[in-house]
Amino acid sequence: MIELKKFAEVSREQVMEAWNVSFADYVVEMMLTEEAFFARMDEFLLDPNLSCLALFEGQPVGFSLFAREGNYSWCGGIGVAPEFRGKKRWQIY
Repeated sequence: MIELKKFAEVSREQVMEAWNVSFADYVVEMMLTEEAFFARMDEFLLDPNLSCLALFEGQPVGFSLFAREGNYSWCGGIGVAPEFRGKKRWQIY
């Protein structure tokens, strides 16, 4: 079962693991250092209380980045580990 946790509830290492595993098979290099990733979160106003980490059996397998400012909200990105793409591991009602 997939468990979702806010970035604010997990370690920076878990967030970075999710980012790097989600982009591991991309043609374009997407790997980031922890410093670069969290600088990006700040730059794009991404909120750790809105952004989520997806865990499967305790291992990070995906993420969603969200931001809100005033009356506006936006998705800053979504990533899913290659082996979990298209598997319908969870359902949103």
